[in-house]
Amino acid sequence: MCTPPGSATLSVHLCSPGSGATVGKTFTVKAGGNSPAGVVLMQLYIDGKKSFELWNDQLKRSVTVSSGNHRVAIVAVDRYRKTTTKAINVNAQ
Repeated sequence: MCTPPGSATLSVHLCSPGSGATVGKTFTVKAGGNSPAGVVLMQLYIDGKKSFELWNDQLKRSVTVSSGNHRVAIVAVDRYRKTTTKAINVNAQ
């Protein structure tokens, strides 16, 4: 999976793909979250639309997109409903 960031505050780390990466139309998103309060939910957004959510601090999900540029965002939610987001752009071919 994806090692959660070592942080004293709520944070999320997107392990793959990397920012600006060229990916296939189907690719795997890996992310990990960390919070002193405990991350309870990870959400995956593709181009601003929620694609998947998981009640865990780790996320690994294959997605399929059309060719072109896409924004991939991960939202981590802790047990107090605080959120943090990490977003990148990828180019699918």
